[in-house]
Amino acid sequence: MEKLLTATPRRTRFIGISNFSPKQLKETMTAASVTPYMHQFEMHPYLQQTDFIAANKAYNISLTGYAPLGNTNAPYRASSLYSPSEPPPLLQNSVITEIATARNCTPAQVVLAWNLARGVTVIPKAAQPGHQAENLATWTRCTLGEGDAEKVAKMQDRWVRRVNNPCLQMRMPCFEGLAGGPPAT
Repeated sequence: MEKLLTATPRRTRFIGISNFSPKQLKETMTAASVTPYMHQFEMHPYLQQTDFIAANKAYNISLTGYAPLGNTNAPYRASSLYSPSEPPPLLQNSVITEIATARNCTPAQVVLAWNLARGVTVIPKAAQPGHQAENLATWTRCTLGEGDAEKVAKMQDRWVRRVNNPCLQMRMPCFEGLAGGPPAT
C-alpha cells in the first residue's frame, strides 16, 4: 500500500486501516514507514473502544466509527425479545432518549454528537433523505450538555455489544484485545 503513495502516476493520497486489533496496530506501526491516515472500526455507546481510540490517537491516526448508531437495521429494531442482559436498541435506550429530550435533539443526533465530541468521524448508514438531513443537522442542532458524555460513557458499564461480528463466520481470530472480542494473545 505504501508504494501507491509514491507511484507514478500517484495512485492514492492516503492509506488507512480497518478493524485492526491492538496487536495488529502495534505490528503495523513497527513495520510501516508511513503512518496510516485513518483507522475505521465499530464505535457506538455499546462499543465505546475508549482505550483503543487513545492508542490510535497516540500514533496520530484519525478515526472513523462505523455503525455509530448501534445498528438500526429492521431485524434488530423490530426485535422485542430483550433480556435484562441484552441492551435495548441503542436509539431506544433511556439514557439516550432522556438526553435527546433535554437537548431538543433526536436520539440519533445525541449518539452522533457524542462520538464527534470524542474526535471520531462517523459514517452512519442512512438511505432515507430525512435521516440523512437529521444526521447532517447534528452539527448545528445538537449540543451535548455538561454531564451528558459521562452518562453515555456509563452505558458500557452495563452493556457491551458488537453489532458487526464477522468473526462468527471466519476461521481466524479477530477483535483480539478489544471490547466484544476475545482476549489478546
